[in-house]
Formats: sequence, C-alpha cells, structure tokens
Amino acid sequence: MDSDLQETADRRLAEVLERKSARDPREGYRGLLRQLRERGEEGYKEAVREYRSLVLEPIAEAGADPLGAWIEFGCRLAERLHPGKAVVLSSDGRATPYEPPSGPDALILHIPEDRRSRAVVLGAPRELTAAQGAAVDLLAHGKVKLT
Repeated sequence: MDSDLQETADRRLAEVLERKSARDPREGYRGLLRQLRERGEEGYKEAVREYRSLVLEPIAEAGADPLGAWIEFGCRLAERLHPGKAVVLSSDGRATPYEPPSGPDALILHIPEDRRSRAVVLGAPRELTAAQGAAVDLLAHGKVKLT
C-alpha cells in the first residue's frame, strides 16, 4: 500500500517538475531530515508523520499539487530546525513573503531569525537568474565573492 502511494506521489511530482521546469526539492530536504534526526528522535518521527499527512497522502490520494505539498513540508522542516520565515525571490532578486502557489521562476528560501544560520533553499527553478544565484551563494552557501 505505501509503495503504491509512494510511486504515485513520485510520478506526479516528476510530471510537475518537468512541466514547470523546476528543480526537485527533495535532495535538500534529506539534509534537513538528517539534521533533525541528529537533534533527537522525537522531532524526526514527527517529521516523518508530517511527511505522510502533508505530502504522501495528499499527492497520491487527493491529487494535491505535488510541488506545493513538498515546499510546504520543506517550510515545516526548516522552521523546526531554524525558526524564521520563507520568502520568494523573483527573477530580478526582489524578495516577498512566501505565499503558495509560487510562480515557475520563483526561488523560495527559508531565512532563519538567527543571523548565524544559513538560509535554506526550499524551491528553485531549474535555471537561476544572476540575482537568484547571487542570493543563494551569499545566503545559503555563505560565499562572499561573486562567481
């Protein structure tokens, strides 16, 4: 049963990623889950329960927007680790508060309140603009020199 749900959810996400020309957000979320597990088993177990209720079942059974469900899950993971807020950076680098659904060219970042913590990329187009790339380099990777 779970494998059928997983296959359906994965297929629907792949279709949306292809159609919207967006990057698959799951790779970055795996790192967040590892960090959460390192902090304690209970927080990790809660995240797994949220995955089932916010991602797997809504996508596979209710036909929810796969990318939107995954980004919502990513917002929750990032918030659990580093309280802050999600913002959208448009193609020209202008930031606005994140409100679903986002456009296909939107870069979605979680900006922690603690300035010592790095931003987390929650969603991104397949190709970043120069402004978006600079924001990711600075805020998520801590690079201070332009590449």
